[in-house]
Amino acid sequence: MGGPFDPADLQGTINVRDQDQTGEPPVTKAPSSLLLEAQLSAMDELAGDFSIVPLANTGEIGSPLSMVPPVYILPPGSDGMATPSLDLTLQGLTGLPSAIPLPTAIPLPPGPPPVLPGRPGVATRPYEMTPTEELKRKLDYALTQFVNNHTDCSQRRAKNQYLLGNFAPVQETVHEQNLPIEGTMPKCLEGVFVRIGPNPRFTPAGDYHWFDGDGMLHACRIKDGQVTYCNRFVDTFRLAQEEAFGGPVYVKLGDLRGMAGMAHISLSEMRARMGLAPDAHGFGAANTSLCFHAKKLMALQEGDLPYAARIVCDGVIESLGRVEFQGKVKHPFTAHPKVDADTGELFFIGYTMVGPNPQLWYGGLDAEANVMFDYKVKIKHGVMHHDFAVTQDHAIIIEHCLEFNAAAMVMQNRVPFTTNKDRNCRLGVLPKRPHMRPDKQCPVQWFELDQPLVILHTINAWQEGDILHLFTCFFDKLDFEGIDSVPPQVGEIRLNLRTGKAVLHRMQADVQGDFPKIREDLLGKPNRYAYVSTVANASMAPRFTGVAKLDLTAPHDECCVGRLYHGLTHGGGEAFFVPRHKDPSLCDGEDDGFLVTFVHDESATEGGSAMVVYDAKTMSSTPVARVPLPHRVPYGFHCLHLDEEQFQSQLQMSDSDQAMLAKPDILTRQQKGTKKAR
Repeated sequence: MGGPFDPADLQGTINVRDQDQTGEPPVTKAPSSLLLEAQLSAMDELAGDFSIVPLANTGEIGSPLSMVPPVYILPPGSDGMATPSLDLTLQGLTGLPSAIPLPTAIPLPPGPPPVLPGRPGVATRPYEMTPTEELKRKLDYALTQFVNNHTDCSQRRAKNQYLLGNFAPVQETVHEQNLPIEGTMPKCLEGVFVRIGPNPRFTPAGDYHWFDGDGMLHACRIKDGQVTYCNRFVDTFRLAQEEAFGGPVYVKLGDLRGMAGMAHISLSEMRARMGLAPDAHGFGAANTSLCFHAKKLMALQEGDLPYAARIVCDGVIESLGRVEFQGKVKHPFTAHPKVDADTGELFFIGYTMVGPNPQLWYGGLDAEANVMFDYKVKIKHGVMHHDFAVTQDHAIIIEHCLEFNAAAMVMQNRVPFTTNKDRNCRLGVLPKRPHMRPDKQCPVQWFELDQPLVILHTINAWQEGDILHLFTCFFDKLDFEGIDSVPPQVGEIRLNLRTGKAVLHRMQADVQGDFPKIREDLLGKPNRYAYVSTVANASMAPRFTGVAKLDLTAPHDECCVGRLYHGLTHGGGEAFFVPRHKDPSLCDGEDDGFLVTFVHDESATEGGSAMVVYDAKTMSSTPVARVPLPHRVPYGFHCLHLDEEQFQSQLQMSDSDQAMLAKPDILTRQQKGTKKAR
């Protein structure tokens, strides 16, 4: 092996040679499997064989695709070489949509990859890599650049709709008080309005999808007629790890396109084996949704457990750590838990969808966030269980038709989620509190619709005798590229517990929208009004044009009783309903309240974003109040309003509760319990 290897000596070239014995270029043969074997022999600490098994059979080809690049780091003087180099062999790339050019040499950067400066508004975290860590990071950077240079990742990223316009991320963090208010701010909005969304901290390693970005909170603290704005990243373990190394190390959804996607999966496994991508505390982005429970504000993404945050009196956002439920929840946690306003209980699901044995769990927390139960539910298909519903006595899980599709990723050069039109949507009805049954069991009654559907967001559900009424937004067809998608619609699914029949009743056809909201205290109970953010097309990067008000008790084809519009050049987000009075008996009907959202003027040369408040009863497009914000707020996902009582309670989290939160540590070598790559 020779003497110690100095990372600074790794300054040669990456030589690509064809080791195929047939004489044909590797890119012209038909693929058989995807396998990455990286043999690192520069020093004992890096020695080892790294390999992965493909996630799924491609079906169309008949066997998994394969890319086999053995990788060697050669110490000085070995094998007669005067200087160290990286010898990369590619073979088995057959049947590609287009050939990948393979030049004879690619320059290897003389130093470590560039490290971005610390986030504005946040002190730069001190981190000094050991020589071993620096070598690992250098190798990762070189291989990532190789993949991107010989696929279309860089070209796709340059015109990616999720990185342009008001989907583009912001890096500056702002805290500004006493913002101007146009109009009159309703007293009931005192507290805080918060919205979360994806905001990539670093330039993506490969391509990018809207779901990939690091979670960023945008909060407006409202008190005594004054508004304070603040935005901050959610300090996740993923973000801390990537900040320590100056760039992405975890594979993202946007990386999973074409053969480059297979290569990025392989690189991700290699990083995990080298310790660059520890997953003992998950690697979620906490970028999707928000929930308030047991005096905790939680940022959620369904691939991980929640992260707790706090907004202090002056409106500054603080990240508190990962909520690990005393180690009693050992699987992903939904982005859309359901809180019972009467009991304080929280109900949740979790799932995995890739591989031969997809899993689904249904669980519940009591009002103090103690785990009451957590059952595994048997399912047939691995789908994206993004949402579910609860009634007074039941929970409804949705086995819809959006599935992981590895063949589409490779052969169609798209992210691997498409609608399976060859089977129908299924729904499962469970006892809401199975731990209270005499037998402690969690039986499931399955229902099947007569058509395939994709359901990402439910509106509400309740039961009347043997009938369960589930109101929901749905897609007849959806993929994560927006290529084969149709706009979302709204409908009611009726489940007959006695006959086992399920029927979809489509509602007003000209209402196209998603991200529905109701009055929060009516969740799981009969309610009348729902508010759906409307879209003009089927893009997976929706620009919400306004809000439609639905009367769920009206005839299905006459359910839309009001619409408001943000403006010709304006795009909005999910609109949260805030009742005029916390006591419903003081309100003039269920719709007596306000809708609050962020709206952006796309014609503005700078800034252009505002917090906007509309009257939910009249649905006038003229805002009741508007607060111009100090900088641009990118389009995001879900939002939440905490009233003043809730706001004050989240300030009172006990030291013992905070001590149970897992706090990210940026030092890779201090991360414990890193799992082996599967």
